[in-house]
Amino acid sequence: MKPSTNRRTSARPIGAMFAIDLGDRAFGNIVRLSTIGVEIESPWPPKVGSRVVIWAELVEGEGEIAMRARVDWSTPTRFGVLLGPLGPRESYAIIRAAHRFGKGTRDEGRAAP
Repeated sequence: MKPSTNRRTSARPIGAMFAIDLGDRAFGNIVRLSTIGVEIESPWPPKVGSRVVIWAELVEGEGEIAMRARVDWSTPTRFGVLLGPLGPRESYAIIRAAHRFGKGTRDEGRAAP
């Protein structure tokens, strides 16, 4: 997933927690979402190449899911990750939540690792 050049994001970003190499958790907001990757706004962006786990409740009332990913790009306030393999529960939650972002489930960028 490449950095967004269009600053349109969800009216209500999804709160998320993430950890680098299963270390301390940090907070961010998911501002772009697809089955390929996620863009997160956070004052604590990890370095490019870092392995992260992201926890978020993508669909209200259905509980938190965990997504393993690799950081593809990073700026001082945002970062983008490419998601690793997803199970059916995670895939379905992403597809449903992506509609909140007004872009459906159209995947952009490079393939996941």
